[in-house]
Amino acid sequence: MAISFVGSASDGNLNGGDASIDVSGLGLQENDIIIGIGGIGGTAAGSQNLVGDNSGQFTTLETNDSVNLQFGAWWQRVGTTPDDTLTGSGNGDSGDSCAYAVMVFRGASLFSDPFEGSSAVSVNSGSADPNPGSKTFTAPGVAIICGFLSEVSDNTVTAPSGYATVESINANDQEDATVGISHLLTPTSPEDPGVFLCSSGRWRCNTMALLAAPTVFDQVVEAHSDPMQSGMRDVEMIGY
Repeated sequence: MAISFVGSASDGNLNGGDASIDVSGLGLQENDIIIGIGGIGGTAAGSQNLVGDNSGQFTTLETNDSVNLQFGAWWQRVGTTPDDTLTGSGNGDSGDSCAYAVMVFRGASLFSDPFEGSSAVSVNSGSADPNPGSKTFTAPGVAIICGFLSEVSDNTVTAPSGYATVESINANDQEDATVGISHLLTPTSPEDPGVFLCSSGRWRCNTMALLAAPTVFDQVVEAHSDPMQSGMRDVEMIGY
């Protein structure tokens, strides 16, 4: 099954408040994959988080705390009761901002970990546009998702060249934050996304390879080793 893009949403806030991301209009279905990028412009380390009103805590791909930038990348598989609202945590500190963006995909792997390998991470101290790292993959049908969080406030973010769309939002406070996320459904390995066009500032990026749901399975069937349970079988489903 080919991966398809369902939709995206984002929100930000000022004065240490939380972001409230409305996903109720995206038509979420069970087993869709939600991928989130974002965090906090501010110094309170460890405050960044993404939580669904029905699904609860998202699974963390990466968090990183640096000077004035608390970055995170997360994912969640949609359950039988889809979320309506996702909350991106602020840090409660007056003068600090937060920004979070999510994208939703359908047709992804049903494995407990639907990604190939580890994320590619890149970081910059403030002299260039956000530049997501290159990602190597081997599985067919992979989709590449990349995103960034920057300590600037920019409402004119542009996706990397060749990428279909960008979801971004900015928050302008004493400590600013801008987030952006984009995707490519037909990448070639290794995929180097190129830069997001955004005002220069300290930033961190994450690039991930989302696996497609299997279309062909090889079944490996082994008799159970216990002769008292000779009627039982261990079945492993392998494939992409």
